[in-house]
Amino acid sequence: MEAGSGDPFDEMLRLKPEELDLLASITRRAYQSVLTHKPIHLRTGRDVGSLQILRVASLAFRLPSPSSFVKQMPPVGSGVLNPERYELVVFDEESEALTLRDIPQIVEKFLEEARQQGCPPHFVLLNELSHAFERPVDLGAIWLNLAQKYEVYIVPGTYHSTDEFFGVAPIYGPGRKMANVLKQNPARRQGEFIRTPDSRELFTYETDYGNVVVWICLDVYDPGLVLKFLSRTNRFSGSKEERRQKNREISLVLIPAYSHDEAENIRSCVKTLSRFSKTAMICTNAFVDPAAERLESYGFCGGDPMNEVFFKEYPSAAGKNVCKAFLYEVDLEVLRSKQAASYQSDGMFSSPFATIINGGPGVLRDVSK
Repeated sequence: MEAGSGDPFDEMLRLKPEELDLLASITRRAYQSVLTHKPIHLRTGRDVGSLQILRVASLAFRLPSPSSFVKQMPPVGSGVLNPERYELVVFDEESEALTLRDIPQIVEKFLEEARQQGCPPHFVLLNELSHAFERPVDLGAIWLNLAQKYEVYIVPGTYHSTDEFFGVAPIYGPGRKMANVLKQNPARRQGEFIRTPDSRELFTYETDYGNVVVWICLDVYDPGLVLKFLSRTNRFSGSKEERRQKNREISLVLIPAYSHDEAENIRSCVKTLSRFSKTAMICTNAFVDPAAERLESYGFCGGDPMNEVFFKEYPSAAGKNVCKAFLYEVDLEVLRSKQAASYQSDGMFSSPFATIINGGPGVLRDVSK
């Protein structure tokens, strides 16, 4: 190599103007497909003071094999005009591993033990399908009671709605308000045939402990959602007035999953998105695999591994492990310093990456604004 030639990757990695133009225009189209960003108000009005440490409990439950509990909806011969048949997972109340009451009982045990350890969580996340029993409405009162008793927000996994055919992740909080997150991308390769929303949108849930995004499993891989999310975080986009809004940053992303993707792929995805969005991000995954039991949790803050402060395993009455529970801590001062780093005076990065994520400006000659 000749002296002074520099890094040989510099030329390879430098984007040409037409390449930047193409990527930015694709990003703008992605924004158009994810129509809007909607804030959902879930604050209770309580005075929680200035929060320094954010704690998130992540519980992965060993569920029965979903393939044994698939129901076709609407049922054949129901007289419904729509010929499309959705295939929903609905566990029996007395399944082979866990009953309807076991899951919230284990969650309460972990909440109580965490409280005794002096580290009560602010959020609780369960893996996808942990709520997929015959009567999820009956479970709702239990979750709401736990949320109020422990002053915590609970995302108790997901269920398949047997009347609307969506994948749903309910959110229960300390107040009376609750919300439902809808899965926006069905895992067709895993045999999941569910209804999806007519429009894809980025929702932010405003809680007592900061702004939260909830994505269900495959949604975290959705390019449109990810690009819209990156444009929303760290004030990449919008007017100067919008970028200067207080409490605009997203503190936390929660991802309930049931995925057979390689563990390293899931971990890498969560880590990378956490780094580039400068958020705290946790994915709770469980998967029935005959070769190996997968009860997993991945937590990153700005791309760095989260601090794990408490861990517990819970066996069933038969002695088989049915839950791995993790408790993570996020230092919000560290997170905010990561979010504030690398800002220019007007809140924008001066780089091709920022240009792409912001969808312009100036390079979008063929895309209407």
